[in-house]
Amino acid sequence: MTDGRSDGDGLRIVPLTGADAARLHAFYSSLGPDIVWFYEPYGPSPDADRIRQALVPVDAGRDVAFGLEDAAGAILGHAFIADLRGPTPTFGIGMASCAQGKGWGRRLAETVLAEADAAALPLVTLTVVQENVRAYTLYRSLGFELAGECTFRSLNDSYVMHRRRA
Repeated sequence: MTDGRSDGDGLRIVPLTGADAARLHAFYSSLGPDIVWFYEPYGPSPDADRIRQALVPVDAGRDVAFGLEDAAGAILGHAFIADLRGPTPTFGIGMASCAQGKGWGRRLAETVLAEADAAALPLVTLTVVQENVRAYTLYRSLGFELAGECTFRSLNDSYVMHRRRA
C-alpha cells in the first residue's frame, strides 16, 4: 500500500517489512544528534541486527511500519505502531532533517494511524519529549490527548499521549 502522494522530489510512502532492514538501518545511522535527542525507538545507535529484530513483528502482523522513501529508495522517515494486539499499541515516527517541514511527517503519521483505525484499535499511545513542541502540536492535531508525564532522559521530561477511537 502506497499513499499515492509524491512531490517534485519523488518521495512516497511505502510499507516496510523485514526485507527493508538494511535501508531502515541506514536511515537510523544517518540521523543527527539533533534528531536522536528526541527519537530513539530502538535505543542509541541501533545496529543492523536490532533493526532486523524490530521488523520481525511487522512480518508477523503484530506491528505496522511505513517509510518515506526518495526516488533512489533511501528511507527519509519511519513511522510504526508496535504491539497492535496488545493493551497499549504504541505509535512512533522519526524524520530525517531534510524531510521535515514539508508535510511528509503528517502524511506518514496519517498513513500509519489509518492502519490503527482499520484494525479498530480503541487506543494508540505515544511519548514525546516536552521540548519537541513541533511534534506535540502535530500529535494534538492528529487526535492525541495529553495523558500524563514520563521519563525519557530526565525525570518527567516527556508527555504520554493517547488517541482513542471514537
